[in-house]
Amino acid sequence: MAAETRQCVTLIDEATGVVTELVEESRAVEPEAYERLVRLVQRRLAGCRAAIMSGTIATGGPPDLYARCVRLARDARALAVVDAAGPRWPRR
Repeated sequence: MAAETRQCVTLIDEATGVVTELVEESRAVEPEAYERLVRLVQRRLAGCRAAIMSGTIATGGPPDLYARCVRLARDARALAVVDAAGPRWPRR
């Protein structure tokens, strides 16, 4: 069964400026789904000026997923922006 989309809610106390994140952990995603995603990103980048990638990759996911997508964006001459936490991906 495919993993469902998880929820992440950010609460901001405007009086104190305190930020609290409520993050639901994701179930594992099958490796084939990541490969389909990379192919989809590559197809959709044609004609794009920017690609925004955000969120934590599910446990067991490829640690170089964002790096691969950034390279695809660079090859398509699109700005790549990543907003994610987790292990650093290798520089090339």
